Amino acid sequence: MSVEQLQQQISALNGVVAGLRADLGAMQQQLCELIAQLPQAIKAAIANELRPGGVLYRAKRGDDTPRG
Repeated sequence: MSVEQLQQQISALNGVVAGLRADLGAMQQQLCELIAQLPQAIKAAIANELRPGGVLYRAKRGDDTPRG
C-alpha cells in the first residue's frame, strides 16, 4: 500500500471520527435537555397518581380495587 493510499484512508477515517463526534455532541445535548425535564415529569406523574383514581390516592385511602 502506498503512502498516498494510507493518507487517503487516514483522511477518510478522520471524516468518520468527525461525524461520530458531531453525533455524540448532538446526543449529549438531547440527553441534557431530557435530564432537565425529568424533575417536572416526575412531579407531574406523582400528581397524576395522587388524584382520585390514581394508585397513590387509592393506596392512601386503603382502596385495593383496580382502576377501570
